[in-house]
Amino acid sequence: MPLDQLIAALGEDADAQAQSEVERARSEAARIAADARDEIVRRRAEALGRLEADLREETERELVDARRRSRRLVLGARQQLLDRVFAAAEARLPHLLDQPAYTAALPGELASALSYLGTDPATIHCSASMVGPIRALIAGWEGITVQPDDAVGSGFTAVSGDGYVTVDVTLDARLERLRPQLSLEVLRELEESRSVAGRASGS
Repeated sequence: MPLDQLIAALGEDADAQAQSEVERARSEAARIAADARDEIVRRRAEALGRLEADLREETERELVDARRRSRRLVLGARQQLLDRVFAAAEARLPHLLDQPAYTAALPGELASALSYLGTDPATIHCSASMVGPIRALIAGWEGITVQPDDAVGSGFTAVSGDGYVTVDVTLDARLERLRPQLSLEVLRELEESRSVAGRASGS
């Protein structure tokens, strides 16, 4: 082959190799760019997933805290309502002592209280207004004295001679014993009245 043809052939071969290298380089660059884009997309998706999970967890924590705060507020409001209801009831107790129902029940209440003390001496503590009626009821009973004591509350207490046994027959004590049951009834009536009011406003 003549020299000029050889040189031309070598030039063409070099051009072809150069072109091939360029194509391979472009292809590799495109592949690297595509991999980089995929990696960016993957990392972005992972970051967004972590962010979304963090936001969901934070939102759930806030919801739990909000429910707890709301529950505390509701319980606090209910307790305040019950306190007002029972304070009003306690304020009415002294007036119940003059009611015929209490006067009729007093002899049985007195006999029941003294039965816990047996035949030993005992002292009945009561408000000054009840001293006369109670003394009249225990007339003829031996070893029983009546002591006026306005600190007793609404009703009376019977105390054994040695002071070890006290039978509290006050309306205050009875109201306190009934407080859990009455609280449930008050709250139930409150819920029922709210339900009725809600239905009425919705109709």
